[in-house]
Amino acid sequence: MDRRIPVSSRICAQREDRRRHELHRERVRSAKKQVDNSEPSVMSMEHVRQNLKREQRLEERYTEIDHENKILMKKMSHIMCQDSVPENQRIGGPQSLNRDLRKKELLRITRENHGILKRIQQAQPVYNHVEWEGNYRRTLGYLQNCSEHPLVLRKTHRPSSELIPIEAESPQEDVDSRYDSCRHLPPHISGFYVNPSEKDMSEVPAEDDMVFVLKEGHHLGDTFYLVEMCANGNTLNVSAYDGSTGTTLGLVLKDRHFRAVHRECNGDYSLIAKRLRVDGARLLLDGDAQSPTKSVELRPSATCEELDADSMVVSRREPSITSIKASVELDSFGDPCVRLHGLTPSSRGDVSPPSSPP
Repeated sequence: MDRRIPVSSRICAQREDRRRHELHRERVRSAKKQVDNSEPSVMSMEHVRQNLKREQRLEERYTEIDHENKILMKKMSHIMCQDSVPENQRIGGPQSLNRDLRKKELLRITRENHGILKRIQQAQPVYNHVEWEGNYRRTLGYLQNCSEHPLVLRKTHRPSSELIPIEAESPQEDVDSRYDSCRHLPPHISGFYVNPSEKDMSEVPAEDDMVFVLKEGHHLGDTFYLVEMCANGNTLNVSAYDGSTGTTLGLVLKDRHFRAVHRECNGDYSLIAKRLRVDGARLLLDGDAQSPTKSVELRPSATCEELDADSMVVSRREPSITSIKASVELDSFGDPCVRLHGLTPSSRGDVSPPSSPP
């Protein structure tokens, strides 16, 4: 479909288009420019085309460089012309008049610094957090004794349970039972000796949070042991290895025992190692000679009795000076009556529960 503009004469229309195009080209050629692109008049000035000040500075710099090069060449030629053998004559300077005094003063300052450092390292703490904890527990016990109703100050946490080994009928059964119960622990934590020839120790994992603080050899009795100690802040694990028999003895000091021994030895683990002794197949720690501290060891139970389902859920602890026993009884009216034993003389023996509001 032809979409051109319809005209009456195609030849006349083409001629008219050519004429309009020629007129447009003529107007483009004869158009005057609005921007002046000619060379500015200042370019004809000599001081603009050539920077005389810059050339003068460059000339002065080149002159200074030539002068320094001449001086350097003169020094080099003077060195080359002279003899290369150095003179052995030494010009002695004046002797120092206060050399000995300064040396004595320096030695005095060094001795004083060493004394200050030693006193700082051996300084004992003034505050005893273990004593604070004991005073708090004793005060809390007094507060509970003098309270009529159950005391609720904060949420109490049950202490962690402790496993007490039970005496076996024979030594071999004792070793086997203790090994089976502690085979997942390292030899320096299990607390008994292990013979690698009888048990496979490849399944024993190592602890990552323990840091070795001592590794020395000591004579424990008549036998030489390799003593290793590792601690993590709250626990000290001690292991003694006998190379002749291949046995390992272990000992664990936790919390208060570890802090007390650490304080008595002023943080010296070598002194702790000297207090070790071997009792049969156990590694024990002797107390200080000046303090009534006893050897640190686990106390086995007196008897091995069978427990039924009812007695297994009852928590039993040995009575102490601050322990309290409570028994619940029913009076003649059927009301519960709580009887407490172990309170202070000023406390009442019978405490009845508060009556509920009607």
